[in-house]
Amino acid sequence: MAIKLEDYEFYLEDTAPEIRDVLEGTFSEAAHVMSPAGLQNYLEGARGLSNLRRGKDLVISYLQVMPLVTKECGEDIITDCIAAAMKLSSMTS
Repeated sequence: MAIKLEDYEFYLEDTAPEIRDVLEGTFSEAAHVMSPAGLQNYLEGARGLSNLRRGKDLVISYLQVMPLVTKECGEDIITDCIAAAMKLSSMTS
């Protein structure tokens, strides 16, 4: 399963154009520490956070931190973090 960065850039650039630079900077590290399935979860998570329309900082922080968190905790943590973020977003207005 090949993950193409271009498939996700379009969705993330809607939040803020600078997300493309962040994504390009973190994608290489993410690809080294994650399996293809983990990498897909990582990018889908970023897309989901972007769709929340809570601003660019949330998405940028996620993109920057998750490769390091995954390296330390394993890639199962990706879906846990996204689920927690989605749950929290539904509780706040």
